[in-house]
Amino acid sequence: MANTKKVGHLKTIIQEMLPTPTIDAEEIMVGEEEEPSWMTPYKNFLIRRVLPSNENEAQRLKRKAKYFVILDGELFKRGLTVPLFKCLNSQQADYIMKGYAVSTPEDAP
Repeated sequence: MANTKKVGHLKTIIQEMLPTPTIDAEEIMVGEEEEPSWMTPYKNFLIRRVLPSNENEAQRLKRKAKYFVILDGELFKRGLTVPLFKCLNSQQADYIMKGYAVSTPEDAP
């Protein structure tokens, strides 16, 4: 029988119960409207087969669109050895990055 526990590791997990939430207010992304972004040409091509009028841009889009897929109306980038990556517009990316903001010593109470 195999054992994944390494010598010297604890068998318990230490948890701390916080008396109050660590965030002040709940943030919700409300029904964002579809505004033009870098994803628009890919979505137009994959869903409606609409190509740009410029022939060079159309060829470039056809070539690059092979790496994207639409699932439930959302654009994802795919690869051979990686999972699907959800494509984000700038508003969504800013929202995600706010969650990963690095705190500095000046931010401490």
